[in-house]
Amino acid sequence: MGSFDRIQIVNLSHFPTLIKMTSNLKTTLAQILKRNNIFGLTLRFFFSDLKAMDLFEQMQQLGVKPNSTTYNALINMFLKLEEVDEAFVMLDRMRKEDNLRPNMASYYIFVKNLLARNEIEKARELFDEMKQQPGCDPFSIKRVDAMIAKAASQQEQPK
Repeated sequence: MGSFDRIQIVNLSHFPTLIKMTSNLKTTLAQILKRNNIFGLTLRFFFSDLKAMDLFEQMQQLGVKPNSTTYNALINMFLKLEEVDEAFVMLDRMRKEDNLRPNMASYYIFVKNLLARNEIEKARELFDEMKQQPGCDPFSIKRVDAMIAKAASQQEQPK
């Protein structure tokens, strides 16, 4: 028997394992994606916008409902890619399609990005919305207020 024949035998010996892995892939993927926090972290660190949105759609097709962590990861990704409009679309989708309230992290991601872009008025509008949310803690309010005040004072200083 030549070395090529041995390689074929070795590969064929793994075939049942590969079939089993493939047949269980959809179930395994669904189980993994049901842990939305893992999905959110995966989006945040490993995917470009197109791949992330594909994964997001696949997750929903498997019946896994996104949570705020999932949306925050997508929002953060779009803001880092300087696609602010898409980030706002995700925020709107979060509210309307999945009936989720943005959490403090959602607002913080937006405010921080808007301030970096020197869009202080938009940041203030979101901050005002944030303050109206149930469960908005005083520490978050003070922290974001201080960020906005610092950005506004830097904008007013002559360069």
